[in-house]
Amino acid sequence: LRAKTEGRVVLLGVEEMERLKGTAPRLLAFEMLLRTHPELRDKVMLVQVNVKARNYMPADEADYQAVRAEVLEIVERLHTDFPGALHFKELPTLDLKQRMQPWEQADVVVFSPIREGFNPLPLEAIFSHREATPAVLVISEFASCSRVLNGGLRVNPWHTEEFALALERAILMGDEEKAARQERNLQFLTSNTASAWAQRV
Repeated sequence: LRAKTEGRVVLLGVEEMERLKGTAPRLLAFEMLLRTHPELRDKVMLVQVNVKARNYMPADEADYQAVRAEVLEIVERLHTDFPGALHFKELPTLDLKQRMQPWEQADVVVFSPIREGFNPLPLEAIFSHREATPAVLVISEFASCSRVLNGGLRVNPWHTEEFALALERAILMGDEEKAARQERNLQFLTSNTASAWAQRV
């Protein structure tokens, strides 16, 4: 990952190519950020990875293709207007081992679902930095983990300007605030282990 980012601040998004996961709103917010802050265009890169939905069925093909077409339209515009600012990848699947390295190397991790059930990926991303340089979490207020990961910057993904401002804040955040926010997130993870959960049940 780092070999492809040319020393830029790395923002990372990983999710299924599914409407409710909010890939398009994230790309639009990133586009607005680059248009309103030209000084950041050569300093940041969004790495966006999409896989097929875990519960994908052939009957979902039409919606999948519609979502994919919307995402690819924005991707093409970003590639044209801001060369080098977006690295976009589609994969058939991405297992835990494959996800951990990108999580560890990201400076900002972004989750922007517009609705979802339980999603462990934000927890993975935070845990991967437990012994590394802190990463800033930007998370949708509709994400299942948003209330417990209270060190993140919470956004409404439908509000593109607000989302872009959160991305800017994450990119420019100082080391002390990053560490403090990371610690708040890790406190939840380390105090809510499987054994602690079992004891409460």
